[in-house]
Amino acid sequence: MSIKCRWWRAVACAAVALSASAVSSFAQSVSRPAGVRVTQKDWVFVPVVVQGSGTLEIPGVLALRDESLIVGQNIVSVWYSNPGVPGAEWPAIAWESQDQWEAIK
Repeated sequence: MSIKCRWWRAVACAAVALSASAVSSFAQSVSRPAGVRVTQKDWVFVPVVVQGSGTLEIPGVLALRDESLIVGQNIVSVWYSNPGVPGAEWPAIAWESQDQWEAIK
């Protein structure tokens, strides 16, 4: 799917930029980096970053549909898991709930 390829490249570039600026820490933290997001039509893709002692990993990307465009029972939240292998497909999981906060939790 061409949409997947486009957002994946942008997220990969963001991951490289984040890893270059990683600061060593002894505790592991999970965050959504401020300002790092990719918009593709009516979806926003946000990488989740896990920072450990000297490491920076992106276990996946959360895709959220523009809330103003939600109609009926359409999918509004998708989690793409990073397979850890460049060029491999990213498995996806969607939520049945229309409440995007369920996916964020």
